Amino acid sequence: MKDRPHFWNWVSQTPGDVMEIGVHKGSSFARMVEIAHRLGFKAYAVDSFEGMAEPGERDEGHYPAGKFDVGGLSGFTAVFLELMKRHNLPEGSWVAHQGWVPDVLSDFPDEQRFGFIRIDLDHYQPTLDAARWAVRHLLPEGILSFHDWFPDRTTLAAGAINEFILEQAAPPRSFVRTEGMELSLWGLGH
Repeated sequence: MKDRPHFWNWVSQTPGDVMEIGVHKGSSFARMVEIAHRLGFKAYAVDSFEGMAEPGERDEGHYPAGKFDVGGLSGFTAVFLELMKRHNLPEGSWVAHQGWVPDVLSDFPDEQRFGFIRIDLDHYQPTLDAARWAVRHLLPEGILSFHDWFPDRTTLAAGAINEFILEQAAPPRSFVRTEGMELSLWGLGH
């Protein structure tokens, strides 16, 4: 995601801590850590680090269990520590939470709020669960960003994102489709 200047510009305007749910090997998360650290905020990585769970009914068999496995938390940490060293960022500027969505999200207190949350989970149900959680944990001016969004799909992550948008009692103040398959929403936070 280094080549997406508009996306990184929005991350750099975060009013608080940042989170990525679904980090794979951490290349985009490393950039989020760099920006958050510069702004005086902390970055949170949330992932199973064991790849995908079994696909659900709305996933049409895509992304089988274990796809995108990085060797668990220890495998991710080893790779990610190297990235952090290259960016000269201290370990205390980020935290990794290992587990499956939605269960792992209970690690965070109800009152904790974030300025920016990015969701990249590929499967339908974890994406919908993460979005429903995220909207309750965004700061009022926070940004909720999704990867794998297509406006006409009803399956996989795109279907969950579209359902989530329809569920909102008040529409977001802004929808911005950035480069590629990214969608960012403003004005959902409480």
